[in-house]
Amino acid sequence: MSFNVYRHVAGGRDDLVGRVEPDGKTYRATPGRDDYLGRVDQEHGRIYLADLGPDDYVARVHPEDGKVYQHRAAARDRYCGRVDLRRGLYAQRRWRSDVYLGRVDEAASLTLAGAALYLLFLHPGAGRESAQA
Repeated sequence: MSFNVYRHVAGGRDDLVGRVEPDGKTYRATPGRDDYLGRVDQEHGRIYLADLGPDDYVARVHPEDGKVYQHRAAARDRYCGRVDLRRGLYAQRRWRSDVYLGRVDEAASLTLAGAALYLLFLHPGAGRESAQA
């Protein structure tokens, strides 16, 4: 059983953008076959981006509170968003309130929802890929 991820549409029905599997793999919904984006290590909350070689460690999610941090090699990790208890996905905006982006099915854990938030919405390549589809 997979958990669907929806993008919020103001005044309309939310769009399906992808899904998260119980084993932590995240997929972008595309016509035909879905695209594999990456995975999350549920025990430690580390998010890995799929690449041609080994997967790249790009972010982490706190399993207790759903906060997502982008990994930076030579500096402190940067807070970039959060998942609330109802599985709502929010992007952090500096000096303003967080922006609601969408939601994940409520049966998903905070770790799985955090992986979906980062890989489908917050990763720097996420916007360009969805615009091409």
